[in-house]
Amino acid sequence: MKRRLIRLGIIVIIILIVLVPTVTLLNHWMSTSASGDISVGTPGAEQTAAPEPSRPVAVTTSRFTTELPAGFTIKRTTETPDAPITLLELLANTNSQTDQQLALSIGILPHEGIRGNGDYNLRASNTVAYTPFRPDAMPAGAQAFRTLSGPASFVVFWPHGTQYAEIALSSDGGSSLTQLQATFSQMMAAWTWK
Repeated sequence: MKRRLIRLGIIVIIILIVLVPTVTLLNHWMSTSASGDISVGTPGAEQTAAPEPSRPVAVTTSRFTTELPAGFTIKRTTETPDAPITLLELLANTNSQTDQQLALSIGILPHEGIRGNGDYNLRASNTVAYTPFRPDAMPAGAQAFRTLSGPASFVVFWPHGTQYAEIALSSDGGSSLTQLQATFSQMMAAWTWK
């Protein structure tokens, strides 16, 4: 019996000798921050070089063309011609003076019109978080909503024939609603459907 207890004690000590450093290393690894670059998706094919700082940024897709203020960079372009969302374009303003993000989605217009779009319905029904909004240069037939709290942001739903554009402009807090509207106005002034 005494030999058994000694063996059990030795086994417990060995397990503790292995387990304690392992748990300590694992805890240290999990609590430190990671460093490095993360790349997601593919950059837009038309964006081969960084634009000059003072020139507008041309955005050319299979569905539309437009221009954005200097400093915007195409972060991701995804085309899925057979899906309800046929094009997704994500852009960010890399100018150190702003913090604007832009998401452009082009989709197949539901049979019910824009009211059949889930994103639209979320904003129309959640009056605690969103309110109808009319930014400068809003196209005819479009409807928009802005957030009621947090950093400035708004989304425009724009039906066009059998498709629609969902244009979302947001800020991390450095840009005001007026600055987002200026970006939207410049984009709408150059917008051409294909």
